Amino acid sequence: MVIKMNFYRRRPLALIISLCILVSAAGCFLHGITKLILLAVIPAAAPVVITVLRRHGVTDICNLAPMPFVIITAALMMSMTLTSFAYFDIYAARYESLAGGRIRATVVEVENRESFIAVYRVRLEEYNGENVNAKGVLSSDTALTLTVGDIIETDAEFQPLDKFYDYTDIPRLQMLSDGIVFGGSTVGSVTRVGSSECLEVQLARLRDAFSASMALYLDRDSSALAEALLLGQRGGLGRIQRDFNYIGVIHLLALSGLHLSVIGGGLEGVLKCFRVRRRVRYIAVTLFIIFYTALTGLLVTVIRAAVMLIIYYLASLFDTDSDGVTALFFAVGVIVLVDPTAVFDVSLQLSFAATLGIILLSDTARRYAAKRLSDGRSHPILEGLLGMAVNIAASLGATMFILPLQWLYFGEGSPMSVPATLIMSVLCEGMLILLPPLLICSLIGWSTACGILGGTVCILSELCASTAETLAEHSVLVSLRYPFALPIILITAAVIVWMIIRNFPSWLYALIPFAAASVIYFGCVCAYDAVYAERVTLDLASDGANDVITLVSRRSAMIVDIGEGSATMMYLARNALSKRYLTEIDTLMLTDIHRRHTSSVRTLLKNRRVRRILIPSPTDEYEMYIVSDIIAAAGEYGAKTVLYDLSHGADVIHGDVRAAMCQRYTLSRSTRPLKALTFAYEGTTTAYVGASVWEHNEAWSFVDGAKYMIFGSVGPIAKVSVEQVVKESTEVVWIADEGLAEFIVPWLDGFDGTLFVENDVSMVIQP
Repeated sequence: MVIKMNFYRRRPLALIISLCILVSAAGCFLHGITKLILLAVIPAAAPVVITVLRRHGVTDICNLAPMPFVIITAALMMSMTLTSFAYFDIYAARYESLAGGRIRATVVEVENRESFIAVYRVRLEEYNGENVNAKGVLSSDTALTLTVGDIIETDAEFQPLDKFYDYTDIPRLQMLSDGIVFGGSTVGSVTRVGSSECLEVQLARLRDAFSASMALYLDRDSSALAEALLLGQRGGLGRIQRDFNYIGVIHLLALSGLHLSVIGGGLEGVLKCFRVRRRVRYIAVTLFIIFYTALTGLLVTVIRAAVMLIIYYLASLFDTDSDGVTALFFAVGVIVLVDPTAVFDVSLQLSFAATLGIILLSDTARRYAAKRLSDGRSHPILEGLLGMAVNIAASLGATMFILPLQWLYFGEGSPMSVPATLIMSVLCEGMLILLPPLLICSLIGWSTACGILGGTVCILSELCASTAETLAEHSVLVSLRYPFALPIILITAAVIVWMIIRNFPSWLYALIPFAAASVIYFGCVCAYDAVYAERVTLDLASDGANDVITLVSRRSAMIVDIGEGSATMMYLARNALSKRYLTEIDTLMLTDIHRRHTSSVRTLLKNRRVRRILIPSPTDEYEMYIVSDIIAAAGEYGAKTVLYDLSHGADVIHGDVRAAMCQRYTLSRSTRPLKALTFAYEGTTTAYVGASVWEHNEAWSFVDGAKYMIFGSVGPIAKVSVEQVVKESTEVVWIADEGLAEFIVPWLDGFDGTLFVENDVSMVIQP
């Protein structure tokens, strides 16, 4: 028997759920009255559809008669439309338009402890004295040191969801899919008035207790990796998470079917050793899966895997077979029916696509291997090779199916994903097998067993981290944002769809266009980088108080953070890298030392490999503490740090560009230093002119001969009109801070070059 490429063949439920999910996704963009009209149209359209199908001689749809197919589809569509209306138009709409007021809330999760801007997920209980019940995000510009379960009272200001996380490019629907219906920030003092004992808090505390129990016998990195693999808590992974991302195995840290299968299979194996009957084993494992899903916080990826495993065990309980594809569609359909926003959850989309690819290709490869072993040629070496081939096919299937989503959401992927998955999954599975016994022994108090298990876990964790680091050193993320990426992906997808329509006899045939597309893509990447290797580009982004420059030369990036180092600037720098199809930073240069750098630099390091960081030498004890924290973070993530003397300026060679920073100058009215930088390339100078630089003769002379001149926002606020004279050698003036325009534009009445007034600067430096 072969598995043909048409995965809807003889699977009516999968097709029905697909249609219903599409309707549910479309309903998220419709207003309430439109959804109510849709509710009336669906049942009215069902008889019409049945009549049309009969007139065209359709006798079955995926092995199901047209009438029951249409009736079931209409009923599910109406159900999903109703839940969509209830969630978006009755529940969420009420909280997305909140104004400022007095609130009472329970902390259910701590998102950020390291930053000076603390972020908490809270359950809102009272709003201006009215009882409510909604989950959202609350931020504070002061580290409040709150813990899970704390009940607080404070004044708060709220923002629309599409504005709250705007600088991180997190869209509203993605926040809603994570259960967040409001975003706000504290105003004034925050008072802790009690502690909650609700189930959500108790489960969070239980997770913390389990983490603490394991941490007694593990080192820091091992404990963080154990929390991620067993409990889904990835907050403390740091460099390990970045390395996993760089080699394309970040999915191993997200709780999914792999984790549930290993843990559930381990429990079943233990019960089998105690001679527990098969049916009792399956019931016990099913109950454990339900408990584990709740313990991990009802993550949608875990729910998806749990539903599929429960279907498998129930089918085994009644001695029937379960179809993996149908079980997958059923699991996602149940999730979307209960939570209509889940269809926009990125992790669920990735989990669904990867699982579908794994099922389709691994099943075909497994049947091929079984056929090879059934004709009398079974041998341990042959069995091992065929088993490895099945794993490779599964990894390729997952990679192939999630590639369009990677392009859409992240714009990057790792070419080492398949071999790295084969290596790292073995190590992670080894840890998963040992962690439940370690947790049980630590809770019981068997210290000897804990020492042995903990030592073994630490060895595996160190091996896992060192392997990931080694692979990451020889692998870089490849951008999927190149202009030729989308056409290649679309053509490949079209070819695979054509193969599905033609009903090719095996999904393994899909690897042919996928492999060809990969070769073509990497060839285009090499050609593009070779053609544009000599191009020098400069991008500047501003939030009105801070600026960040992204300089690219020889296809290598240099980031210059000008100002207080807010997290917003680091996200803008990452966006600029993506625009230039780069995923790595050669040099990060800080022009100031500010307390925000302790968290914002770590944020950048956690998401991007940075080769070296240039830091101004500290001038007092306070700055010394900040610099020490930055150096510690750099060491943790493998970045080299270099101190430079700000009082004498700085020169940095980056590719073909010589970047120079003006020495420290101040005006009598302000303690803030003036900021001026130049970027020289083959006789052409581009200058960054900070606010009020023209008021200081020495600072102005540092930049006044530039061909391109960019006026930014950092520095003392402009107080006087411009009196300096721009030289004829300046061809382009770019005012990146609109607040400076009133001072600068009158000065440029006689300017013969080109003038721009825009917040974002993007230019190619030409000699």
